[in-house]
Amino acid sequence: MVFTNVIRYRAIRSLLPRSCASIPGPYLAPLEPTTPPQQDLQALVREATIRLSRPNMNIKDVKTLLLNGGMEPEQVSSLIGSILQQNRERQELKDKAARKDMLIGGIICVVGILITTVSYYNSSGTGSYVVAWGAILVGAVRLFQGASAAS
Repeated sequence: MVFTNVIRYRAIRSLLPRSCASIPGPYLAPLEPTTPPQQDLQALVREATIRLSRPNMNIKDVKTLLLNGGMEPEQVSSLIGSILQQNRERQELKDKAARKDMLIGGIICVVGILITTVSYYNSSGTGSYVVAWGAILVGAVRLFQGASAAS
């Protein structure tokens, strides 16, 4: 029986291209998966993180995905909790940056308006004054960018 398998192996191996010549043993196709379990687990966690970061997330579906992937229920609960905590922290940082943009944009816009107003009232009889339209425009754009990022 072993002799027959070796002959079959050699016959099949002779038909394979040279790139497959390094396949060891009398068996051509291993039965275990080609990717190591660690990579499968990393891909599973990555997929769970992506699904939980979406606005219309479904925690039950993610929990089922992780349980079907071979994780223990305690690990799943801990992982989902940490992912949700990271998402909350990330959202708080985004909101803080948006508020900062709104504040800085508002200040720049008000300073531009003040420069224009003071210049207009100090032009007395000459009729020429400075319109700080660049500061007003940049400030307004930054203000609206911050407002859209906050919502």
